Amino acid sequence: MHALRGFVTASRQVGFEMVVVHAFDVDAVTFYTTHGFTPFADNPMHLFLTTKELRATFDGL
Repeated sequence: MHALRGFVTASRQVGFEMVVVHAFDVDAVTFYTTHGFTPFADNPMHLFLTTKELRATFDGL
């Protein structure tokens, strides 16, 4: 979560649309989807979270 908080801070200064991660196993996919990430349709081991969703998550804390 610390790294994602850093992305929120950076997104206010540098434009990027999403955070993309590569899950190494099914447990990691479960972890990321639990935290709001969405799997890409063509490769469910790659997941993304939009900057807008990321900001909303941290603004709500």
